[in-house]
Amino acid sequence: MATFSVHASWFSESDVPDDAVLMVNEIFRPDDEDLCTWVDQAEPRRFVLSFDVESATYATAALECLTAVAGVPQIEPRLGTLEEVGATDEDGYLVVSADGFEELSHLAD
Repeated sequence: MATFSVHASWFSESDVPDDAVLMVNEIFRPDDEDLCTWVDQAEPRRFVLSFDVESATYATAALECLTAVAGVPQIEPRLGTLEEVGATDEDGYLVVSADGFEELSHLAD
């Protein structure tokens, strides 16, 4: 097992409000010291969160991220649509866009 930094990003039709970010911070993984959330300064309609997972491969780490963030739209629907998940370590990365989410489970096998 290795430690991967995983991320998920959402894209909204309008700028993501600060209180939406605060809501996610309070409810999603509230005791996780590695959780980081931010609105992309270059594109204020994009919200990103990242945290660490222990996993065997990039694909399984990305799938863990996808599973973990499945409930985020219920926490804060103003974030928009989940557009990608990814996994990174010091050796490389894997990023999967929304059209590849279904395929991700096969990569993780």
